[in-house]
Amino acid sequence: MLWDPTNFVTGSFDLNFLGDSNATYTVWAAINLVDWQNLGPATEILPGQYNFMDPSVTNWPQRFYRLSAP
Repeated sequence: MLWDPTNFVTGSFDLNFLGDSNATYTVWAAINLVDWQNLGPATEILPGQYNFMDPSVTNWPQRFYRLSAP
């Protein structure tokens, strides 16, 4: 996974990661590592390369992210 801190200036969290091509990956977020919220699917930008942007990151003083695949 890769986080681009320059996007924090624009008020979003940009998550990039590698995975299996044509797979579905779901991004989850939590503030306490217990109560996870489904943020939605990541977008495949190139074969096997995925991106997810969270524009609500500035609403939280601390946030954890995880990925899942069916």
